Amino acid sequence: MTKSFSVCDCGASWPRPSRICHCDGCHATFTGVTPFYAHRRGLHGIDRRCATPAEMLVLGLRKNVQGRWSCPAGLTRGRIGEVTDEPRPAA
Repeated sequence: MTKSFSVCDCGASWPRPSRICHCDGCHATFTGVTPFYAHRRGLHGIDRRCATPAEMLVLGLRKNVQGRWSCPAGLTRGRIGEVTDEPRPAA
């Protein structure tokens, strides 16, 4: 079976299906939605933008060996654009 890949115009590629997220704004690639949403700053329709690599480091995001931004173990998505170590409420 041949593996399928998504490819961006910037040259980034990742296997699909997967949890990997790629930002079409800054072209950073993330290991999932938690680090992806953490890198988004500001309010929708007002001043929404991507965090710079320096800002992502301050947020605790780190690049893994594949060059994808990831969160330290144990971090979960809180409010959009905020990374927290608070556990998610049970569904």
